[in-house]
Amino acid sequence: MKFLGIDPGLVSTGYAFINEEGILSSGVIKEEGTTAERIYAITSRLKRLVVQHRPDRAGIETAFYGRNPQSLIKSAQLIGAISYLLMDLGIETIEFHPTVLKRMITGKGRASKSQVSYMVKKLLQIDTDLFPDEADALAVALATRFYHDRRD
Repeated sequence: MKFLGIDPGLVSTGYAFINEEGILSSGVIKEEGTTAERIYAITSRLKRLVVQHRPDRAGIETAFYGRNPQSLIKSAQLIGAISYLLMDLGIETIEFHPTVLKRMITGKGRASKSQVSYMVKKLLQIDTDLFPDEADALAVALATRFYHDRRD
């Protein structure tokens, strides 16, 4: 079974495809332009990747409200577009709140990015550096796999 993890961001979107044996593909999508142009470009690139890798299940990290409400709105637009894309392609998708995701990967809901990255590298036996958004996407993919392993 193949799992897709997505860490959505308008500046940098992380993606990761894994299976039970390990990583199939992971990386970061960076686009420029208006919000609408970025959303279109990100979802277009994700669509090509999804068609290529054909995941069975997907997970998306949900938006986190920080200090800027406009950022939350734009992030929600991107998450909505990605969710639509995955539903349109028939891929069952689950959303993970950042705190839940951190708890699933590290055992602590308030874990730092470096702690999440450390556990991702340990769980997937990675010895190279990862981009932060790529590490987060791998964490989402792992959480998606864990969730479905327990459910099935």
